[in-house]
Amino acid sequence: MISGEHTCLTDTELKLLAVSAHTAACILHTFPIGAYGESVFVLVQCVLLVFLIQYYKGNTISGCVLLSVYSGVMYLLTSALIPEVVVMTMQEWSVLIIITSQLIQAGCNLNSGSTGQLSRASVFLVFLASLGRVFRSTQESHSLHSQACVLSACCSLLLLIQIQIYPKPPTSRETTKRKKEE
Repeated sequence: MISGEHTCLTDTELKLLAVSAHTAACILHTFPIGAYGESVFVLVQCVLLVFLIQYYKGNTISGCVLLSVYSGVMYLLTSALIPEVVVMTMQEWSVLIIITSQLIQAGCNLNSGSTGQLSRASVFLVFLASLGRVFRSTQESHSLHSQACVLSACCSLLLLIQIQIYPKPPTSRETTKRKKEE
């Protein structure tokens, strides 16, 4: 059974913020869609995750409110109402936002003793992508950004290790079966 148990809404919201900043910066600079197209798909995935976490926790109205607020924020970020320097600063901070979100998720996993609904494949792919960012950033320069990318890869590795060591939470069928046996 799908549930919102053991999933961290703050983690997903921070990822959404980071992807939104990148997408908004690309839109403001009128880059061709090929330059940031995958960000749009990740953005849609994060928006759906935010809503579904609320939905499966029984907070559908709260999920709808979050979607409405997010739509307004994204409109502001891509309009002339927000100075471009704000969007560019958000984009520069996006790696640190991702690191923060990963550490929050790792903390939630540690507190609950489970990774809940986290997907092994998804976490593994995020880890591989973070290794790609490390490689690209070290080729371009040895800057603070490169160090942040290395730290992000370490946080992704931490989540991957947690998925391997923490047991999966019991499904509702297993819980019902155990109750019947008792």
